[in-house]
This record gives sequence, C-alpha cells and structure tokens, in this order.
Amino acid sequence: MPLNIEIKAYCDNPERTVRILEKHNAIHKGSDHQVDIYFNVDAGRLKLREGNIENNLIFYQRADQAGPKKSDVILYPPGDDPGLKKILEQVLGTKVIVDKIRDIYFIGN
Repeated sequence: MPLNIEIKAYCDNPERTVRILEKHNAIHKGSDHQVDIYFNVDAGRLKLREGNIENNLIFYQRADQAGPKKSDVILYPPGDDPGLKKILEQVLGTKVIVDKIRDIYFIGN
C-alpha cells in the first residue's frame, strides 16, 4: 500500500501559502471541485471521490489522533462508471458526503 502522511492545518493567509509553494517550484494542477462520498464500513474508511481532476475509490486506515497521521491507502480509478456508486450506496449505505473545492499542488512527489 502507498504510504500517505496527512497534515491538516488552519491557514489564515492562503495567498502567502501559494507564494511559498511557488517559491519551492510546486506544480499547481488546478482547482478541483470534489465530492467525497463516504460509505459505512466496519474498519478504516471507504470513499468515492468524484472530481474534475481526481476520481478514485479510496480505502484507507488511519488513527484518529491529533497531528500528522500515517495512512495506509489503496486507490482504485473506476473511470466514469455510475454503476459502482450505485452498488456501494445500496450495499454499504452512505455515511456522509463532503462537497469541496480543492487547489492541488504537487511538490517533491
């Protein structure tokens, strides 16, 4: 499984953050309107991410703790198949839906 370290932090000056990213040659992939549909599972988290840039079925296990968190992640790119979403909703049920706009930058990966 690919290793992912997640750090979430409050940012009161997004423009400054963008300048720092640009200074370090980060590549801006764009702004992505993403809808994450989380499904009911006994262990870990399972979500279907529907976006303009990123579309994946994502399973991950992560501790519920403050600070940086290590996640073990499995990604599956389902393509444009509405049947998968219907099956997951029917079999597992929807836990929560998160609708967001996300700016995506790549640096060093």
